[in-house]
This record gives sequence, C-alpha cells and structure tokens, in this order.
Amino acid sequence: MAIKAIDLHTTKTVVHPDDKDNPTKWIIGAVDSRVYGQLSDRSLVVAVDPQRPDEEAGVKLAKNQLAFEVAQFGLKGWENFPGENGEPLPYATQSETVGSRVYKVAKGDLVARIPGKVLRWLHQQIVDMNKLDDEEGND
Repeated sequence: MAIKAIDLHTTKTVVHPDDKDNPTKWIIGAVDSRVYGQLSDRSLVVAVDPQRPDEEAGVKLAKNQLAFEVAQFGLKGWENFPGENGEPLPYATQSETVGSRVYKVAKGDLVARIPGKVLRWLHQQIVDMNKLDDEEGND
C-alpha cells in the first residue's frame, strides 16, 4: 500500500488511563510536518563551555518544552477539564506563526495548567497520529 498524507483535519478524543472518575476528554489532531520539524529543532539545546571552547559541544533535547509545544499545536479542545475551583476551564486559542503560516493553537496559559505527566502523555498521543499505519510499513 502507498504511503498516505497526514490527515490534518481529523480529530480524535482520548482519555488519560489514570483519569477514571468523570475523566477529562482531550480532543487532539495531528501536527503537520513543518510544525513538528520546527518544534523538534527548537527543542535541541547546544551548549559550549566558555572555559573549554575547544571541547565537544553538549547537545540535549528539551523534552518537556517539546511536549508542551506539540500539545499546544495538537490540542483541538477538551471536555471536563476543571480548574482549581472545580469549574470547567474553557478551551481557547491564540495565533502562532511557523515559517510564513499562521496557526490557531491552544492558548499557552491554559496548556501551562495541564499537569506535566498528562502533557507528556498528550504529546505522545499527538505524535502517534503522525505515524504510518501498519499497512504503510511503520517501524
């Protein structure tokens, strides 16, 4: 079977496996390859020790930053996400520019309120939407 394009218009609803009682439903969609490439590249941190500039530079992946930004671009909404007072937090968007294109993404101050464990899980769920299916030869 031929490789298919990423469907950027389909969403799916997911529930974190630890969220048993009256769970929050997260509505997610795939992140296009341009955005994912930019976010991945931005999350690489290269460090040179100024005391030893001739030594090899250190490279690390800012995984939590990447998870936050992928969730921000991939979250399309949520249901039953209560704030600290128990009232539902409304989903809202803001504009972000990547390259020459403007995207509507989840508002950063709202994404910042998602617990880290859930944010990292959402990141993986969103990334999984970009993978090839078994018929297309995903390894």
